[in-house]
Amino acid sequence: HENAESCAGTTNATRSNFATEYGGGIYSANNYLHTPEIPKVYIGYKPNEEGNPVVDEDFTGGIYYNSASRGGGICNNATYNNNSPEVYIAKGTIAFNYASNDGGAIYSSGTNATYKAYAKLYISGGVIKENKVNTANNTALGGAVYATNFYLSGDASIPAGVTDATTHVLATGKQLN
Repeated sequence: HENAESCAGTTNATRSNFATEYGGGIYSANNYLHTPEIPKVYIGYKPNEEGNPVVDEDFTGGIYYNSASRGGGICNNATYNNNSPEVYIAKGTIAFNYASNDGGAIYSSGTNATYKAYAKLYISGGVIKENKVNTANNTALGGAVYATNFYLSGDASIPAGVTDATTHVLATGKQLN
C-alpha cells in the first residue's frame, strides 16, 4: 500500500498483510445467503470443555503491521441485515496498522447506512495503540477504532494521542463498566 509507511514502523518491507478494501489482518462479514450462523471472531479466548469461548489468561498474541482501505488490522463488516457479525477482544495487542480510510486498527460497521447498525464490537481487555488513518484524507475517521456498535469494558486500553490526533476512537455505542 502506497501509504503504509506513514504508520509508525510500517513499511512495505515490514507490512504483514495488505487488503485493497477491508481488513488487512482479519476480515469477518455476515452474508445470510452463505452463512446463516452469526459470524464471530474471538481474540484472546480459548474454548472450554463444552467448546464455548473463555478468556485465555496466557494469550500474548496480537495483530501488527497490516493495512487496508478500512480496518487496517481487523474489519468486522455487516453486509446483510441479518446475523450480525461480532468481534470479541479480551487480550492481546493491536498495533502499527494503517487504513487509508476508516479504522486504523479496527473497522466495525456496515457496507451501507442500512447495514452498519448490525456489526458489533466488544473489547474487554488488551491494548490498541500506534495505529493510523490517512491524515491527508480529511474524511478518514477512527485512527484506532471506527465502530457503529462498540462496547468497551474491563481493562481495555486505547491510549489517546499516542502518535497524533488520529489515534482517537470514533464510535457510537455504549461503554460498559
